[in-house]
Amino acid sequence: MTEDDPQWKETLGLADDSTRVQVICKEQHRDEWTTDADEKGYSSRSSYLYELIEEARAYRKEGYLGWEHAQERIEELETEVEQLESELDKEKEANKSPLSNSAAVKRHLSENYRPLSDIVEEFLQEEDLEQVLRPAIEGTLHTLAGQDEVKYQRGHGWQLTEGGER
Repeated sequence: MTEDDPQWKETLGLADDSTRVQVICKEQHRDEWTTDADEKGYSSRSSYLYELIEEARAYRKEGYLGWEHAQERIEELETEVEQLESELDKEKEANKSPLSNSAAVKRHLSENYRPLSDIVEEFLQEEDLEQVLRPAIEGTLHTLAGQDEVKYQRGHGWQLTEGGER
């Protein structure tokens, strides 16, 4: 069967607009492709290779293959990571506890010595501290309630359960 002989297409059951393309490769690759085609249920090695080639063309056309695309994607991801880290730093700063904020602590100091108990008492009277403590305590209470160590009753508040330890 030669390319000039139209009967080869009929013999193989191919369409009239079909043609052959010769691929030169190592025998090892030919054997691997044959095994792959068999394992994946293709009718022939040729149909398996044809589909692989068309998939690769589509990937290349969309820019999914090649070092340049990979490098571009790496740079995009690095930029995204930097942005996320920056947002995280801003969020951490915004949610920083007044207890660990040196400016907040310095507000309670002067040129005169003050006992720690006085400084703590002033902190306890500030609304900022409640905004930090309330969510932390509330979160812990909900966690303990989930573990059946405490319970809540509307209008009464929180209490230890019989299984809850002090």
